[in-house]
Order: sequence, then C-alpha cells, then structure tokens
Amino acid sequence: MEGLLTGYIAGDRLAKAIRDAQGEQVNTDDRIIVEYLFARGLGKKMKVTATDLRQLAQRLGPVEAPITGPWDRQRSRELLGTRALAEESAVPAPGAVTEAVALRANARQTYQRGNARKALALWRKQSELPREPQDVVMWAHILSAIDDPGADRALEAAARLQPTEVKVMRALRLARRGNLDAAVAQMGMAMKAWRTDPWPRQGFMQGALQWIRDTGRKHPRLLPKLVEMTAKPAAVASAEASRSRAHYDLAMMLTDPGPCLAVLAQMEPDTPWDIDALMGRRGCYLRAKHPMLEQAESDLRRFIEAEPLPLSHGLLR
Repeated sequence: MEGLLTGYIAGDRLAKAIRDAQGEQVNTDDRIIVEYLFARGLGKKMKVTATDLRQLAQRLGPVEAPITGPWDRQRSRELLGTRALAEESAVPAPGAVTEAVALRANARQTYQRGNARKALALWRKQSELPREPQDVVMWAHILSAIDDPGADRALEAAARLQPTEVKVMRALRLARRGNLDAAVAQMGMAMKAWRTDPWPRQGFMQGALQWIRDTGRKHPRLLPKLVEMTAKPAAVASAEASRSRAHYDLAMMLTDPGPCLAVLAQMEPDTPWDIDALMGRRGCYLRAKHPMLEQAESDLRRFIEAEPLPLSHGLLR
C-alpha cells in the first residue's frame, strides 16, 4: 500500500487551480486551445514531469492521498525517495520523519549529486542496511565507485535486481583499477544485455555510453570493439536516440572509413544536424574519397553560416 501511494501526485485542488488560472480559455472540440498552445513549445527542450506536478501541488497546500484506512505515512514518504532514484528525478525532502529516515533520504540526495563517499558516510550514521530495490542498487554503485571492501557482495545482491547496470558498474570499477581491456570486455557484456533488458535506468546507461565515447577518444586502438558493442538497438525504443548517436560518433572516429560509411548509408540524407556530427560526416567521406564529400562540405558550410555570431565577432583581431 505505502509503495503504491508514492504514485499519488495531487488531488482535485491542483486540477481546479490550473483550470481557474486559464480564465475564460475553455478547451472545446471546435476550439482546441490546448493544441494551439502546444505549438509554442515547438523546438524547445521543455517537459512537465510527475515531480514537477507534485511540487506544484505542494505549493498549493499539503498533499496526501485520500485514504481513510490505516497506512504508514512515514514509510510512504521514504519510499517516495526510492521511487525518485528509479525514475532518475530529484529525491524529495522526506518531511516530518525520524532521524534515521532523514539520514537515508539525505544519503540518497547526496548520491544523486555524485558524492559517493559522503552518501556512504550519511547512510552509515543510521543502523538499517539497504533493503528497498533501488537502495540495494544505489549501495552497490556507491561501494564499487570507491572500491570499498564490501563492493563485491553488494554487486552480487544488486545483480539480482539490475543485472545490466551491475555489468556497467563492474566495467567502470575495472577501468578505475587500470585494467582497461577487461573493462571494455565487461562493458561489451553490458551493452549486449541492454539489447534484451528494458529495465536499466536511461540516465545511467547514457553515462555508460559517454564512458564508451571517452574511451574511444583516448584509446583509438579500442575503437573497433566499441563500435561493434554499440551497433545493435537497445531493448526499448526510447533509448535508441542516445545509443545510435554514440554508435555514430564512434564510427566517425575510426581511421578506416568502412564502418562510418556503413552508418551513414543507413542514415542519409537524415544524418544528425550539429557541428560535431557534420564534421565527422565530412571527415568520413574525405577519408573514403566518397562522391558524397561535396554534399557533406556544403551541409557543413550551411550549418556554420546559420550559426549565431558571438558578440565579439569583428571586434577582436
């Protein structure tokens, strides 16, 4: 019950407040104001999350699920924090809770900010071991990140819940220990698992893809393996943009034009449209002495010419 109620966002107070704020603008079948307003967001990176709605509702007054029977409100507040870990949204302040619950919430918040050692110290100020699934995975990530003696056991426990994420953790741990070839092999296992496992957190896996990119830039000898491990689709379509772009970027880094030509052949003429992607495309066609080189150079010039000029343009020599 307490876990289920972490999905409660707001009551009718928020819905009525949003309606009243619109004044006379009433959405009807023949006057679809909501769809007209939607166009204002075209091209903008904007979204409204469940966390945004929950925080907005809380600004209007206390928010609590309208359940009349007995339930543990304090536990539900804590589980809201573990839900945030799973959803990769900000862990909220737990409100009026015991010191132990507050310490665990603070540890989760600190972990999200990237400070593993401080998160570990905060958690160890109270006596309860991690028991919720996301806490178990977080604990494994923390201990592996600082190479704590308890990391192996924590990773084994977390692997039963998030096997693909744990493969990534093990790869990064090997890399920090200086065993790069073993780290790449382990990361390859993680990418293979991702093709059939829909449950890894997307932000977490994007971090893995960034590590793969960075490794390719620093160690060109490993590029063929890195290109191969990112070549096939992930289990969920929503992860495809990040996976396919990482594969594209890695293929463009290779001296051998074969793989990058294969990637471009699948994408043309709708290749990524930003300076790095266009420069990589031009470089690939240049190395291959490909007939598309002229088009790639033209597209790159068009992009640069359309870019906004810095304020200092023409002023500093």
